[in-house]
Amino acid sequence: MDFDIDIERIADPQKRELCREAFARLEKHETEVMSEADIYLSQEGKISYLSKLRNSRMQDLANISALHNIDSDFGSGWFTDRIGIQAGAPFTRPLSILICELTIEWLRKKMEEIKDGDTQKAIALNGHNNSETVLIFYFGMLALGYAPRKAESVANFARFLHALTGKPIKSLDNSDFYDKMKVAPLVTKDPKRLLQYLQKVRLVFEQSGFKEPLTAIDREIEQAKQDIEEASTPKKRLK
Repeated sequence: MDFDIDIERIADPQKRELCREAFARLEKHETEVMSEADIYLSQEGKISYLSKLRNSRMQDLANISALHNIDSDFGSGWFTDRIGIQAGAPFTRPLSILICELTIEWLRKKMEEIKDGDTQKAIALNGHNNSETVLIFYFGMLALGYAPRKAESVANFARFLHALTGKPIKSLDNSDFYDKMKVAPLVTKDPKRLLQYLQKVRLVFEQSGFKEPLTAIDREIEQAKQDIEEASTPKKRLK
C-alpha cells in the first residue's frame, strides 16, 4: 500500500514494530482485495465493492474505539469476522486500529484512482481523461472571461462536454463531467494526481499558443505542490 510513512523514522520502538506488522499484513491483503475487485467488469462495480469494504472497515474502527483502555491495552486480542481482514485472525487492539485506519485511507485512494483511471481514456477528448478534459475546458473558459461555476449552470457545461466528447449521458447523477465541473479545478482529492493533470493541461495550452490560461494554472500548480509537501511531512504521532 502506498503511504508516505517512513517506519524507520518513528521514534517509539513499540509503534515502529506495530507499523511493520501492519504493513506486512496489509501487503497480502491489498492483492486479495484487488483480485476480488477485478471480478467486476464495470468501473461502477469496482468502486461499489471497494466502498462496501471501506464502510466495513469504518464500522470495525468504530467498534474498536468503543472499547475501554484502547491506548494502554496492548495485550488483549481482538477478532473480526467482517469482510476484508482475515476472519478470526487475532490482532491486538492498537494493531487493529492502525490496520483499519490504513485500509480506510488506501481504499479511498484506490477508488479515486479507478474513477480517474484508464477506463475513461477510450472515450476521452484527444487522449485526455475526464479530469484533464474538464481542466482544459475550465481554464479555457476562465481565460475567455467566463467563470464556469458562476456564468452558467454547471449542468449545461457538463452536457456540453458530453456533446463535445461524444460520451453518452443518461442523467447528471451518473455524469463524471458534472461531478468534476462542480469542484473544478480540484478534480481529484489526490494532490499528486492533480499536479500531474495540471502540468499536462498547461503543456496543452502552451503548445497551442493559448497563453492566457497559464497564469491561473500556475497558481493551482503551486498550490498542489504545497499540498503535497504538507501531506508528506512526517506526523509526530501515529494513533
